[in-house]
Amino acid sequence: MIKIIAPKHQHDIISKKLLKNNSVLTNTSLLPLSAFIEQLIGVQNNDYESLLKETLFNLKNELKVLATYVENETFIKSIKDFHIDMYLYNIKPTDLKRLSSKDRDLKLIFDSIFAFIPSEIQSFNKLKETLKKNPLKKVYISKQHLHNNYQQEVYNLIKQHGALDFKEDNFDLDKINLYYANNKRSEVEASAQMIVNDKLNNATIIALNSEYLPLVEQIYSRYNINFNLIKPTANNTFFINFITVIKLIEDPSEISVNQFLSSNPLNLDNITSLIKLNDFLNFNLERLLNYDYKSLNDSIVHKSNLEHYAELAKLSKTPISQLKEVIEIIKSDNKMQVVENLFNYLLSLGENDDLRTLRKLLINNKERLDTNDNLWPILSNILLKNSVSLVDVNSVVVTEALNHYYFNKENIIILGATSNNYPVINRKSGVIDEKYLEDLNYPSKEERYSNQLLQQEEILKGKNIHIFYPLSSYDGKAIEPSFMLIDFAKSKGTKPKRYPLIENDPSEFKTYKLDKDLAQKLFFKDGMLYGSISSFEQYNNCPYAYFLRHGLKLYPKQLPDLSYAYIGSVIHEVMEKIVNDLKDNKKPLENSDLSSLINNLSVSLQALHPTNDRISVVKNLLIRQMADVIKHLKAVEADTSFKPISAEEEFTYTINNNIKLRGYVDRTDQYLDSLRVIDFKSSSQGLSEKQFKQGLQLQLITYLLVMSEKFNLKPAGAFYHTMRLQNTAVIAGKVTKSKDYYYPLLEEDIENQYLMKNRLSGWHFMDPVGFYKTNNFVGGLTLNKAGLSVYGQPKNFETVTAILHQVYEDIYNNLSEGNIDCVPINNPCNYCEYHSICLSKSTNNFKEEIYKNQHLSKEINNEVD
Repeated sequence: MIKIIAPKHQHDIISKKLLKNNSVLTNTSLLPLSAFIEQLIGVQNNDYESLLKETLFNLKNELKVLATYVENETFIKSIKDFHIDMYLYNIKPTDLKRLSSKDRDLKLIFDSIFAFIPSEIQSFNKLKETLKKNPLKKVYISKQHLHNNYQQEVYNLIKQHGALDFKEDNFDLDKINLYYANNKRSEVEASAQMIVNDKLNNATIIALNSEYLPLVEQIYSRYNINFNLIKPTANNTFFINFITVIKLIEDPSEISVNQFLSSNPLNLDNITSLIKLNDFLNFNLERLLNYDYKSLNDSIVHKSNLEHYAELAKLSKTPISQLKEVIEIIKSDNKMQVVENLFNYLLSLGENDDLRTLRKLLINNKERLDTNDNLWPILSNILLKNSVSLVDVNSVVVTEALNHYYFNKENIIILGATSNNYPVINRKSGVIDEKYLEDLNYPSKEERYSNQLLQQEEILKGKNIHIFYPLSSYDGKAIEPSFMLIDFAKSKGTKPKRYPLIENDPSEFKTYKLDKDLAQKLFFKDGMLYGSISSFEQYNNCPYAYFLRHGLKLYPKQLPDLSYAYIGSVIHEVMEKIVNDLKDNKKPLENSDLSSLINNLSVSLQALHPTNDRISVVKNLLIRQMADVIKHLKAVEADTSFKPISAEEEFTYTINNNIKLRGYVDRTDQYLDSLRVIDFKSSSQGLSEKQFKQGLQLQLITYLLVMSEKFNLKPAGAFYHTMRLQNTAVIAGKVTKSKDYYYPLLEEDIENQYLMKNRLSGWHFMDPVGFYKTNNFVGGLTLNKAGLSVYGQPKNFETVTAILHQVYEDIYNNLSEGNIDCVPINNPCNYCEYHSICLSKSTNNFKEEIYKNQHLSKEINNEVD
């Protein structure tokens, strides 16, 4: 008799493989691992479970920190699992830690139960003896997910004693495609369209995150795809909701509130608004019920963000008051009374079959529920079931990554290929965590993690592989793809591309252009185009994004949060103070003044998030960062003759008589009749001639044009000043191969590299005569015998401004024609707020440079184009 050990969901596919060349099979049996063991050694029953629970209960008064958990089903399971592991890996109670109170509690527990033999160990030992005497013949075992160390060791044992691998179909990779979509729903829609269009009737769909399964179920059903979903059998939603409410009351943590709001078991009104508010403020039950909106005034947070916060708070009042009323009805000091009160409350809403079933189950398990500890784990154990169903393989099979073995590998579709989903390393957590296992004779982290990674790589063994990932969440926040899967695809010569998803309107294949009259109404006022410089840079980066924001005024609703924009605003406020102090010859900011300034600027945000430790950490890091910047700035100021004449200078400026610009210049400096402008940036940035001619870098040159005219001074330069000092990568020394000589690293070398990495970056428009003492602090300078000079030649300001005027003229003309096509340049999509309604076919389109062959250091030549 041939025996094949395989989990239930594999039986259909394995049966068909066996019947491929045989019409009848009479000498083969398929059975799960547990059934195979029972056949060999019989059922092993003992009183371990009851002894374990009894012992834990008796230890309750001796335990210091774990006493409240002794009747918690999850805790009991974790103790049992590790007790089994102790036998498997020969770990004695004397090997256990006793550093903390928790460690000493665990040692007491395992000292007390160590002599008890778990039925799994009893089975394992008997299996060992049986296999020694009777090696296995004609036994095969499939690749399958092993849920714990006991199953893994049993698997290893039967392999050692003669069990053979049941082989998968092997395919050489023929084709790999890498597709992205706007969001998860678009991603699943795209996979459904691929199945229909390419007739992939037996494809295997591997979801890298279980959150995809209900979405796949909904969308594939709509496309009438014949599919089979490998997942735990559906539990009664009413029972799940009942447990969710009990858990909220017994464990009023942030996690419980999140679970409660996600399922909305009490049908509260305006729940979407409350969920958004909870995502923002991370309520526990007490904070949720006592939440009281207070209006905010903040110079940094954008007004639209504050309005959005106020709107959510107003809409959330109703569900919070509803929840308060229900909690008052249900809560009690007696655990069973809480269950009874909730049952009666639901009964008052109307009798139904679920309530009758629940009443019966509660009565039948009254003894188990008669405890002072949390009831929700026990209710979960009583009311919820977890088993995997059989699979029909004459269909599309949808599975998670752990269960994909043996299904059709000719066509594989992988969903959710993001950095959060692949690879995923499962670390030990809870009472028995990684730290507790550190010095024990337990499989090492490296070994376990390596095995997990190898297991996950199995999804890439197929013939035709199609990998999908979303660009953003539903609210437009960018999502990073899985670098490992992207690199794998690239190693096979495949680049990511947008799947040509057909929606209600096949808009992606259209060229988008507005009617001229409509364009005038949306973008112009009396023939004049108004806007900020950054908005016109956005137009050249992506006309469609400009249309959505500045034409339709679709401003994304965001809440005041610790974002890069917020941090950048704080930095600008600090730098405005520093520059004004320099201008007024005041004493430079001391570290204590800097700390006080940044703390004051962050008051509103911390008031909103009193429990968010991240804000304090970022704030303290920002204080240290700005202290370093100020220290470096002192050396920069000592090296130059330029002195600030304005900070955050507001301006309006008309260019080409048809565009009215508005904005602020971070810093304007003067020396004699020369002027320079400086723009503060949170990260390193430089001026690019190519991007300037494409119209993607307009700010600095426009600032210089505006300020030089305003102050009637000659333009000398325009520079970026980064607010994040760059680290210096150095080696301790070097040895040359050509000569036997060692060159040690000198302090001077480190200093020079540091200065090189942290110079002001930009363009010079005049020879720096008298401007600077050295070339240490401003880029683009060189030191020779004659003194300082510009590397190459200074840029010609007339040439640069002629090109600048032409860029603005092109913007005016294109908007007048209604050109709003979705052609993102140089991939601005990573920071775009409109992923969910994006129409682009690619994210890195070509944009022609104007005056491409014109040297910026020479006079303008109108014939160069």
